[in-house]
Parts: sequence; structure tokens; C-alpha cells
Amino acid sequence: MSASRDGARGRRLPHIFTMPATVGSLVLLLRLLDDRHTTGGEVLGLLVAASGVLIGLLSVVSLVVRTRRGWVAAVLAALWIGVALGGIGGYGDHAWRPEPGRVARDPRTPPPLAPLAFTVLGTLGAAGQVLRARAGSRDSRVLPGVGAPS
Repeated sequence: MSASRDGARGRRLPHIFTMPATVGSLVLLLRLLDDRHTTGGEVLGLLVAASGVLIGLLSVVSLVVRTRRGWVAAVLAALWIGVALGGIGGYGDHAWRPEPGRVARDPRTPPPLAPLAFTVLGTLGAAGQVLRARAGSRDSRVLPGVGAPS
């Protein structure tokens, strides 16, 4: 009984990480569009947010289909890490200040920590894929004959 309970929890855990990362990326994308983050380097924030939404949707599909291919989880985890690195790059852009005497293109002061939300979401998404790969390897031992082993 406890083995089946642990197996069910192991299959739910990737969803617990992946869903907030996907929904959070969508919320950030809508927020950036609402703030008209659409000129110059600001477009990179939209690109990272849209990538997070797309990768999140692919991650959710891979969880629903319950494919046991380890390489799928590895590719999706690497893509999520790209989103996390995009957040770190955005932090660098937000923290940069123009030299005295130079006028910034946008007079608003960007919040320096805001892009790190992508780092958190990307880390959550990557962790969900790692947990999915681990749960998939355990499922193949618990439920022999179901699905093709990778």
C-alpha cells in the first residue's frame, strides 16, 4: 500500500513544480504586454516569457502523455534552464545604469529584481522535469510491462 502511495505522490510531484512555472510564465508574459515592454532590449523579456509559456505547455503535455523517454525530460529541463538564465540576464540589464550625462532611452527606473522571477520559474520547471525523469524510472520498476522503457 505504501509503495503505491509513494508512486502516486512521485507522479504528482512533477505537476506541482511544472504547473506554477507554466502559469507564472503566462502571467509574466501578459504583464509585460500590459506594460508595453515591446521596444529595444525590453523585447527580450517578452521572448523569455513566451519561451517559458511554450516550454511549460510542452512540459505539461509530456506529463499528461506520461512518456518514459528520459531524453524528453532532459531537453525540457535544459530549455527551462535557458529561461532561468534569461532571468539572470534580465537582472543584469535592469541593474545597469547609464553613465552620468548620458540619457537613458526609457526614463523609468526598472525594478532590478523583477527579472529574477524568470530564474525562479525556470528552476521550478527544470526541477519538475528532473522529478518526472526520476518518477518515470521508478514507475518502470513498479509497473512492469506498462509503456516502453527508454
